[in-house]
Amino acid sequence: ARQQITWLTQPLTVLRLFLLAVVRYGSGFSRWALSHPNTRYGLLPAALCWYCAQQVDGPHRAQMAELAASAEYVVWWVGLGVLSSVGLGSGMHTGILFLFPHVFKVTWTAEMVCGHTDFDTRANMWWKLPSADFFACGSDSVEDTASDELFYGIYWKCLPAVFLWGAGTAMGEIPPYWTSYAAKVAGELDDEMAEVESLGEADSSQATDPLTATKIWMVNFMKRWGFWGVFLMSAWPNALFDLCGICCGSCLMPFWDFFGACFLGKAGVKAPVQLAVL
Repeated sequence: ARQQITWLTQPLTVLRLFLLAVVRYGSGFSRWALSHPNTRYGLLPAALCWYCAQQVDGPHRAQMAELAASAEYVVWWVGLGVLSSVGLGSGMHTGILFLFPHVFKVTWTAEMVCGHTDFDTRANMWWKLPSADFFACGSDSVEDTASDELFYGIYWKCLPAVFLWGAGTAMGEIPPYWTSYAAKVAGELDDEMAEVESLGEADSSQATDPLTATKIWMVNFMKRWGFWGVFLMSAWPNALFDLCGICCGSCLMPFWDFFGACFLGKAGVKAPVQLAVL
């Protein structure tokens, strides 16, 4: 009966259940976060000190503005990375929508406008610039830089955003892992996890189509090789990687083995290689 509840058949019921779930889990997370020692003895005092420092004029205001700009830069790109991979095939294409245009704008500014890479790229929300389509050059004069030197300069200029975005994509794989891990410990399975279990017990030679055979091979490969299997599956643009979190959680793989492999594969290999290709 639950599978029959869809947007097309019962839109009001879907909306009501969604809002109830948001309130339930949101309130539970808020209570947990506020009662956590790190929040009470770390985050809240730091926020109070920050607020008090903002009310006082002095040379520290410039350092605070610099720190705030860097924090916004990190949160922006990590958040976009999470949105790219969170869920099961339902994430936003934030690489195409945000990251690739950012890389293009850095490249265009360096090659066509400034002739160098001495400019600040933390104004990363490219559609909100007030009057220009490019970053502000760090110096007024246009310099002539060798193409090889400019290429490496552009690469290193874009790498922080690309690395943070890749780290966010690794974080987006955590919810399916935790869900399947908790369900396995509790002895429960839903349709997605039952499918992964069946794939892990099947033989790819018995698959009826190439896609199913690929899924079976990938699940068995990760079960066999563990950390290195997850690392290799995450180190390239793998459209079937959504099964990875469910598979690793169902196999009760330790969290840091799973996340460490995802982080190294996505942020350390896949994203930097994609940047070099771009």
